Amino acid sequence: MIRSYSIYIIFYKINFLFCFSAGGIELYAMGGKIKVSNTIEARLSMIFNQILPEIREKLFGINQNRKYHD
Repeated sequence: MIRSYSIYIIFYKINFLFCFSAGGIELYAMGGKIKVSNTIEARLSMIFNQILPEIREKLFGINQNRKYHD
């Protein structure tokens, strides 16, 4: 079953990204309950958190006390 939805796009002339942001887009839906942040800062933060265990291992070596290795 195909449903049709009405979509409204609002561009705020006052409420832009932060002035120090490198670019991207932030989308809000359901009155601000759902937020999708596709800014460069958000993507770099996501990648950093994913590779942090590898960076730690390269800098300090393998920790023998760790039970699980990411």
